Amino acid sequence: MESLRSILAVVERDQQGQHALRKALVLARHAGARIELFLCEPATGAGRSRLEEGRAYLQALRNSVVAEDVPIAIDIACASPTYSGIVSKVAASRPDLVVRQIGTGGSSVATLTATDTHLIAACPVPLLLTRGRTWEPRPRFAALVDVSRKDALALPRSVGDAGEFLALICRAEFGLVCSTENTDSAPVLAVQQLAQEFQVSSERTHVLRGRPAQTLVEFLTGSRHDLILLGATRRRTFTARGGKLTQHLLQALDCDFVVVK
Repeated sequence: MESLRSILAVVERDQQGQHALRKALVLARHAGARIELFLCEPATGAGRSRLEEGRAYLQALRNSVVAEDVPIAIDIACASPTYSGIVSKVAASRPDLVVRQIGTGGSSVATLTATDTHLIAACPVPLLLTRGRTWEPRPRFAALVDVSRKDALALPRSVGDAGEFLALICRAEFGLVCSTENTDSAPVLAVQQLAQEFQVSSERTHVLRGRPAQTLVEFLTGSRHDLILLGATRRRTFTARGGKLTQHLLQALDCDFVVVK
């Protein structure tokens, strides 16, 4: 992630759309970025008939915030399934970041929707998923890096690079976290290498031993991070081991997440 000039805030009618918009505003003000509010209606007769109603909803949402310092546009489309319409919009608008609320109803422990899970796998740019929790004045960010394969550090580097960039523009603390069941020194050495590349101090570099699903939740719950960055391969589904861990973390922790391809 090298720049943040354009943010696509994706909303749905049954969500509290202001969560996505307000988090997009936080980042836009830090980075000097513009925002586009986007709503995707179902590609059905009923969905098409609600386009004007949808535009009115987006305009009302736009007017609900005081943001004369941030350019905010609105757009609406029809597509089924919803995630495919969002991905098409990303391809057309080419934002640097997509922001979306996790689940529905604004619950602090929200269940991922089908659109969430498909979008995590298909979105071609970093995807910020939020529940709307306000960040601390000096936020705490952490990149979760999987170094289980020494010959496959491209994704951990992408995650670390995005974390370093966002921490810089948001003036946040930034750390690296790895959880491994491997008992030898290889994971430690790999994470130390990444820490050197991203200038992360030893105090903010953590290698946890044990089952990632347990150790990560325990550590991250206690550390109260505001934003967690993690990686996902382009065709990974939640039936794969890594996908199940991603789903588990998203539903177990109440912080914001950025999923990086």
